[in-house]
Amino acid sequence: MADSFDRFKMNRDQQKVKKEATDAVLLQEFGFLKSEAKLRFVGVSIDGETYRWFEDEICSALVLANVGAYFETREVRADDGKSKMECNVRFDRRPVGQFEQWSEKNRIQELNWLLTLEPHGEDTARWRIQLDTPPLPVSEVISRIAIRLVDKHQEFLQAYSLRRLLNRG
Repeated sequence: MADSFDRFKMNRDQQKVKKEATDAVLLQEFGFLKSEAKLRFVGVSIDGETYRWFEDEICSALVLANVGAYFETREVRADDGKSKMECNVRFDRRPVGQFEQWSEKNRIQELNWLLTLEPHGEDTARWRIQLDTPPLPVSEVISRIAIRLVDKHQEFLQAYSLRRLLNRG
């Protein structure tokens, strides 16, 4: 007969196995989302600029001119004290190349989208952007990312042009 500690330990081990399986599915689906964004948009041009992919050991990003959509995962503590995996897309200036550095004058407002994976049907899942959207298929999520990059590119151009005008006067 198992005592309370044995039951506690067994329950804890089961929760750990369940979390690891959930995280593995989440990372697999997020990897699929990234690869679809890369396949769909790299090489596509808009307003004279071309989407490209940046990847190194630190980050993966879909880039349009001077802005990027960074695909990030991180482990966070939930309100109940347990850790959980989160996926997000962060819009900011593009990644810098080797020996490059951004001037603080070229800042744009960073934007983060928390992506939540939700089951949809028997064998599919959809992503929810923040909590204010319905669950969306991958094709719609990556389209919204590409559109938001165009918006951020315009924001960067406007901010940079305004700074150049102010510096002349």
